[in-house]
Amino acid sequence: MRTRALLVFIAISLFLPAAAFAKGPRDGRGPGPHLGPPSPEMLVERATEAGIDEATIEQLLAIMEANKDVMETLQKELMAAHDELRALVEADAPDRDAILQQVEAVGAMETDLRKQHLSIELEVRSLLTPEQWAQLRPPMGPMRGEGPDGPPPCEGPR
Repeated sequence: MRTRALLVFIAISLFLPAAAFAKGPRDGRGPGPHLGPPSPEMLVERATEAGIDEATIEQLLAIMEANKDVMETLQKELMAAHDELRALVEADAPDRDAILQQVEAVGAMETDLRKQHLSIELEVRSLLTPEQWAQLRPPMGPMRGEGPDGPPPCEGPR
């Protein structure tokens, strides 16, 4: 029973990011399911507000376009892997080894997606001055679970 509860906890913690992917990107504003680089429209708006010239904006859009298919593929593969994990966990007789193997696969896919996000971000950043980057970079909110005073204390297993 304890093993099943642990597996359910692991699966739920992995499904939280998948819920954001399942809802799809919004317009790139504020908190919500949007992950990764801003939409092209949002990028142009923010770049224009930051005083970035049109030639550089075109380069930024080209970077996003060049990475669009890879990003979509990685996101679809990750969603499918999360769905497979969910099915394994919800099975009448869950296979612990298969679940843990799928958790590893999901983790690797999340890492690949994050690396791709950062690769795009670094490529964009290389075209900008530090001041432009400061205005254009993705906003960083508090970490998941953090309140105004930082993360909650660790209470250990219950």
